[in-house]
Amino acid sequence: MFKSNLITGLIGIALLCGFLGVYIFWVPAPPLVAVMIFVLALLLFDFVRSMREIRRNNSGR
Repeated sequence: MFKSNLITGLIGIALLCGFLGVYIFWVPAPPLVAVMIFVLALLLFDFVRSMREIRRNNSGR
């Protein structure tokens, strides 16, 4: 369960980074870049918390 969530999460993060990277390249407005970086930071924070919770719940079995 942990490995499948890890792999799909990393694929999703990579796809979102690619998608937002196109926007950062074509529309280099500083406020937009700041919002996108903030969104990516929140995404990574939630991903790490989720993975830690899954690992903690699975280790108790």
